Amino acid sequence: MVGFRKVKVWQKAHALTLGLYKATRSFPKEELFGLTSQIRRSACSIGANIAEGCGRRSKPDFARFLQIAIGSASELEFFKTRAVAAAAIDGGKVEVNGARAKRAKQLRVGDRLRVRKDPFQYELTVRGLAEHRGPPGVAAGLYEEDPEAKRQRERLAEQLKLAPSLRYEGKGRPTKKQRREIGKLRGE
Repeated sequence: MVGFRKVKVWQKAHALTLGLYKATRSFPKEELFGLTSQIRRSACSIGANIAEGCGRRSKPDFARFLQIAIGSASELEFFKTRAVAAAAIDGGKVEVNGARAKRAKQLRVGDRLRVRKDPFQYELTVRGLAEHRGPPGVAAGLYEEDPEAKRQRERLAEQLKLAPSLRYEGKGRPTKKQRREIGKLRGE
């Protein structure tokens, strides 16, 4: 086996870990021993298992440690969804039954949720609760979206699609010829 530093997936895992350490610095202090720690540990575990697999010097061992690294990546994905949900709740973008949501508030069947994901708004009714995380199709069956709110959101999406774009649509930097033309226009 080659040295782990030469393995591209380890390089990407290492870059991911460094980026997550930087990103989690801005997490609230009360999350230091919770979400922050879990995200950092699962990110470190990805690269550590790849490195350990490389050190075992046999393909079956390497494959086993890659499987462990994949498990750590799944764990990291779970914590990312928790971090996004926590940020939405802390940012006041989620309401439960007309009141601002709190992280520790347990949902109940029949609760009405309003979720703002700018510029859109979702209004949902909880129809069921799952005991564990499942596939998206199963999760979608646990809530019902308000039909009028859905129509309004779809209308807004269509209006935004038809509206002229305010962002730059060019392809990268201007060419040398284009820079000369810009210079002429400026009188240079």
